[in-house]
Formats: sequence, structure tokens, C-alpha cells
Amino acid sequence: MAADGVFDLGGQPEQSREDGSWLKIASAQEFPASFNMTGAIVHLEPGALRTMHWHPNAAEWQYVLNGSYDLSVFASEGQASVSRLKRGDVGYVPRGYGHALMNTSSGAPDVLVVFDSGSYEAINLNDWLAANPDSVVANNFEIPRSLAQQLPKRNADFAPN
Repeated sequence: MAADGVFDLGGQPEQSREDGSWLKIASAQEFPASFNMTGAIVHLEPGALRTMHWHPNAAEWQYVLNGSYDLSVFASEGQASVSRLKRGDVGYVPRGYGHALMNTSSGAPDVLVVFDSGSYEAINLNDWLAANPDSVVANNFEIPRSLAQQLPKRNADFAPN
């Protein structure tokens, strides 16, 4: 960080990358001046998915820099929505709500994401599935254990196109 408080988010290394999609983060760890907020850029290749995840410590604000994508948000008791966001739109995800970003367009959108915490935390559904025995997953989702055994169990921020 420069003495004037400027930080090169675009120059940050990619925290996660899969088939051209990536995530760059500027939390208080990378940018100490950002003690109460985190910024990120998400780049989604055509057909790619930022997998289902949630942030236990922060709400999320998304500003579409270019392109378009679908934002799916999931809450308790069956509440869910899917919204198409395009250049200039802002999306919002409350703290703890599950959500995913899917690029259904032919372009590759870039999204500026801001969290209201200086610490970046994300729990991917795949990680949660991998951390629990198949019997627990089957019981929670009321599905056959054989189906629970087939669910993805690898850490992946992005599903390829």
C-alpha cells in the first residue's frame, strides 16, 4: 500500500481460478487501511458459475462493471430469487444468505464486490458437503444416501463452463 492509501486491486494475485474465471480480494489482510470492508473483483467466463456459497460475517454488495449474469439468492424456509444483473446494476446479498453467480451470456462479466467486514470469509457448499458424512447430508436434505455420495466434494469457487 502506498502512503496515499492507494491499493492496486487489479494487480493482486488471483485467489481462485478455474477455466479463466477468477477472484481477486483486498481485505484488511492485503490492504490494512480497509479495516472495516473488503473489496473483490469477480471475473466469470461464459457459462461459468461462482458456486453456491455464503458469507457468515458480511453482507455483499455487487456492482456490475461490464457484461451480465444471473444472481441466485437463497434464504431459509424456501425463500429464493434469481435476478439478471447487467452493466451498471447493483445486487445485494444479506449476511449469511446462500448465493451463486451464473454467466449465461456470451461475454465475460467483471463484478466489483464489496463486503461490510474487513475480513473475507466464504463457505462454499462443496466444502460443507465434503466436511459432513454422507448420512448427515442425506438426512438434512432428505435424499437417499446413494445420492449424497454422488454430490461434489471438492473445494471449488468456480464450476467450469
